[in-house]
Amino acid sequence: MCADEEFVLRNWIVGKENNYLENLQPQIDALRLDVIVIQFNYGFFNHRELSAFIRRQHDAGRAVVMTMHSTVDPLEKEPTWNFRLAEMADALALCDRLLVHSIADMNRLKDLGLTDNVALFPHGVINYAAGSAARQQQALPLIASYGFCLPHKGLMELVESVHRLKQAGKPVRLRLVNAEYPVGESRDLVAELKAAAQRLGVNDLIEMHNDFLPDAESLRLLSEADLLIFAYQNTGESASGAVRYGMATQKPVAVTPLAIFDDLDDAVFKFDGCSVDDISQGIDRILHSIREQDAWATRTQQRADAWREQHDYYAVSRRLVNMCQGLAKAKYFK
Repeated sequence: MCADEEFVLRNWIVGKENNYLENLQPQIDALRLDVIVIQFNYGFFNHRELSAFIRRQHDAGRAVVMTMHSTVDPLEKEPTWNFRLAEMADALALCDRLLVHSIADMNRLKDLGLTDNVALFPHGVINYAAGSAARQQQALPLIASYGFCLPHKGLMELVESVHRLKQAGKPVRLRLVNAEYPVGESRDLVAELKAAAQRLGVNDLIEMHNDFLPDAESLRLLSEADLLIFAYQNTGESASGAVRYGMATQKPVAVTPLAIFDDLDDAVFKFDGCSVDDISQGIDRILHSIREQDAWATRTQQRADAWREQHDYYAVSRRLVNMCQGLAKAKYFK
């Protein structure tokens, strides 16, 4: 990990207990900030603390912009007040903008009576100068996946799909660029994936990269693949950050048919479902399309290029800056 830039201040704690958001106030005042931008996800904040923080900024005359990376309440979590958006709807109504990534998010907030301050805002993608990766003529097709090594990412399904394709006489290589997250379930999954590869007899077809790598190294590893796969099984997230690294490589991307990938629309290939059968059959069909460069592959690539241009971080960040400047001026001249 590189050192923090000068503008980074580590002044609060992520989690559902104590965030100590009140510690931010002296720094906010000293910096004379006009706009506060909050990145929301359920696991980041104690909802009562966050609500109080929003009210303080609103009362001080600052504009508050919150990007909501999920609006699906984790109903299995308790206590209710700390995991339900309805419990903090009054505070959310005080935000000048609630930025969401999908129409489904907008509808969920509408059900809470939040409409006037809600806006659809894209999740950006880095501008990566992809090189042309050299590939041996006789090498097996290489598929890859990226993101933290967590159960919902469908990594076990990918390992089993490699086994299924080998049995069918259509072997592929799998590269898992999936860093171990500092929680027990991630560490356990790394061990389970290695054991499964050994048990299924596909150890020689699978390589695993479980260290936290610099972006440049991750992108290089992904760029060498013929197809990047995000085989998520279930998630309440509104948009995937990991898949954007896949899109940045300019390589073909395939995803399972889940709402988290809706914003990619037809810029990616989509499997028929989330099962090993769906994924393994889809891999075979998509790789054939890519090899032949048929209409499906060509059309998907063209739409992916257009998607990258529209979601480039420079364009997205400029849009956010303009929004914040406009909100600050509106507050000042009110």
